[in-house]
Formats: sequence, C-alpha cells, structure tokens
Amino acid sequence: MAKRNSHVFLAVFFAFGAGFSGAATAADLWGARDGGSIKDAPIVARTVDWTGFYIGGQGSYQWSGADVNWDYDLPGLGTGASLSTDGWMGGVHAGVQKQIGRWVFGVDLSGDWGKSSDTAKGDWTDGGDFLCTGFGCAGRWDAAGAESIRASIDRIFTASGRLGYAWDNWLVYAKGGYASAEISTALKMAGEAEGCVLFVGCASAAWDAKGSTEKTHQGWTLGGGVAYMIARNVSFGVDYSYINLGSETHKGSLNGEVGGCVGNNCAGIDFTTDHRVRVNPDDIHMVSARLTFHFNGTD
Repeated sequence: MAKRNSHVFLAVFFAFGAGFSGAATAADLWGARDGGSIKDAPIVARTVDWTGFYIGGQGSYQWSGADVNWDYDLPGLGTGASLSTDGWMGGVHAGVQKQIGRWVFGVDLSGDWGKSSDTAKGDWTDGGDFLCTGFGCAGRWDAAGAESIRASIDRIFTASGRLGYAWDNWLVYAKGGYASAEISTALKMAGEAEGCVLFVGCASAAWDAKGSTEKTHQGWTLGGGVAYMIARNVSFGVDYSYINLGSETHKGSLNGEVGGCVGNNCAGIDFTTDHRVRVNPDDIHMVSARLTFHFNGTD
C-alpha cells in the first residue's frame, strides 16, 4: 500500500510540475503580446474550510485490561482473574464543527464495535485416601475439573468536544468528554469426582455450569488527533483516545446440571442460581485511522 501511494504522489508531483511549467510558458507568451505577464497578477490560494457536518468510518486498535472477581472460591481460578482485553475494532464517527480564523470548534461522536477479549483458564485435580487405620486405607476419592473466565470489550462510544487549529490542509485538535464501553463476561466450569470403598463399591458425580453477564461501564475520555484534507471534502486522520471507566457489578445467572451414580443407579438435575461478578476495567488506550467525508467544508 505504501509503494502504491508513493507512485500516486510521484504521478501527482510530475503532473503538477508539467502543468505549472506549461502555465508559466503560456503566461509569458500572453504577457509578451499584451505588455505584461499574468504571473504578476495576485494569486488567490485555494483554502480549506473545516466548517460543516462530517461522517466517516475508522479502524481502531485498543489495548486495555480488566480485573474480574466473584463471590465464591473456585478450585482452579480462585476468586478472580486479571485479563488483557487488547484487540482490533471498527466503527463510524460523525460530528459538526465551525472554523473561526484558524481555530476550529466542534463536537464529535464515535462508536467502535468488536470482540477484544481474553480468557483465563484453570485446571485442577484433587484426591485422597479415607477410612484409614494402621493397616491401610479402605477408601479413595479423586476429582478433576476445568474452569475458564472470559472478559470482552464489545463496544466503545465517545462523545467529545473538540478544539483544533488549522493551516493549509492540516487540522490538529484536542478533545475531551463522555465515554462508555459495553463489557461482557463468560464463566464456565466442569468437573467430575469418584469415591470408592473397599468391598462396598464406588460412587461418582459430574457437573457442568455456565454463566454470562453484560453491562455498560461509563466514564470519561481525553485525547487528540490530526487530520489532512486529501481531496475535496475528504480527509484522512489519526485519532487517539484515553478512556477511564468505572467498575461495575454484573448480575446474571449460572445455569448447569449435576448428576451422580451409586453403583448402577444414576440421577441428575438441572439448576439455575444467581451469578455476580465485579468487573474493574483498566485504562483504555485506543488509536484510530479515520476516513471522513465533509459537507459544507472545502469551497
């Protein structure tokens, strides 16, 4: 892509140079015939006016993390996990701005969607002897299981006021305002256990459960960016956002099944219970490449 762009810029450069050379020659010819050169006439430079509405799309990369905690102690994961939720996202933006002199004032709305997620896993085993005497143990039990917790940033929204400075085709700006992010979690656990007593027999149990939550976290954002008008009413820019969100308690349900066997007799039940996790997101840093279409902008 960079090589292709360089060819485009070279072509534009040479085309511009050739056109300028021809125009200069024509100007001299005109001047020689009419007693003056149009090169001496005042030149009115083409200007960019950033005033107006705009809309566009962006590709973004954000890096962040989240601490997820719950009320019970799991043998594989304990009571919580720290997760990294880095990932790519994509979205749209829109806004309105007014240029006064070189200063540009505006309001910008932006939304990004994706699945920036991370998963922590915990496998465990346990076991031991029981009914033990000086002659040995008559019983033995063993258990094993697997657990996982996933956290995902599914959406990021910002509404910012912007203050920028413009010159030629460039605009640099700072911004600040409201931010929110939709964060989801998914907890899974499964395991089995078996116990046997000498001359009596064995009993076994197995379980499987899943719980998920989703909630919008709210906070604030600061950042800035730079944009360049690459064509009439079309600009390309790079935008940075620092986002600080508050922690939230997510509430959902834990659904699963548990079953067991004693000898050849087996039974099982389904269950549903309340499920709560506390999600504390780290600071979010997001960089976006933006392509924007302007209305009532460049003359």
